Amino acid sequence: QLNDATVFYPEAGDNSDDTWKDARYLDPVETGTAITGWVGFSDKADFVRFELNDPTRISLDFDEKTDSALGKGQAKITCFNEKGKQVKLTSFNGDSMDSKDILASGTYYLGITCSDPKKNDVKYEIVINTLA
Repeated sequence: QLNDATVFYPEAGDNSDDTWKDARYLDPVETGTAITGWVGFSDKADFVRFELNDPTRISLDFDEKTDSALGKGQAKITCFNEKGKQVKLTSFNGDSMDSKDILASGTYYLGITCSDPKKNDVKYEIVINTLA
């Protein structure tokens, strides 16, 4: 029975990238390019693989919808190195996050998770930039 609280999830879930370990088999995304997708019912998390050629800090820039979801606690961002150790990120400041430390060259995994996929979903756009 449909009512005002009924929610439809028109996006198809992609469960091939739900953990950083799954993302090991994906082609790396280029820094500086927009990463887009959706997380929500039946697809709680998405991870991408990216590589750093030189030691650097990263900055994660978000579009308005992602900003809003992060600000409301509807989504969470995580980052792991190639051994699965979590990378420390700064607190969300309204439109971006940075790595707290300089990251060594190598492979990393960035994830976005929907905090409560039964109540909300998030269309996201994230750009991973390197900082000098």
